[in-house]
Amino acid sequence: MADLLYSPGTLLCTCSCPESPRRILWLPYDQMASALLLLLLLSLASALSFSHQRGLIFNLDNGELCLQSAQCKSSCCHKTGVLSLARCANRAAENQECSPKSIYGVYYKCPCENGLTCEADKSIVGSITNTNYGICQDPGSSSK
Repeated sequence: MADLLYSPGTLLCTCSCPESPRRILWLPYDQMASALLLLLLLSLASALSFSHQRGLIFNLDNGELCLQSAQCKSSCCHKTGVLSLARCANRAAENQECSPKSIYGVYYKCPCENGLTCEADKSIVGSITNTNYGICQDPGSSSK
């Protein structure tokens, strides 16, 4: 059975076990803080080592059900219709339809891949109904 006693600047832990004599362990606060920091860093390192694996809530692969784009590896939680379930999908490639905005983190058309821009006509009605779809274009190309 272990008893913890408080003393200014230290923590006293006494252990009385039938098979061993009574032991006293003094831990100064600076050593205790160092030990806790080490434990925290080891826990963080362990958690980060498993971050590359597929998760249940985040880091989802394409085709898996999602609630927001932040959950997907591709950063696109795509919904095909009003009553359909949203699933992670690839981002739009060059000359594919895209949507510059999402509704609560879910897209009806995925945003463009990195380096491309979504050239869309912006109208008030389209902004309200989220139908301001466009086409992914390379900003460096002179297709205009």
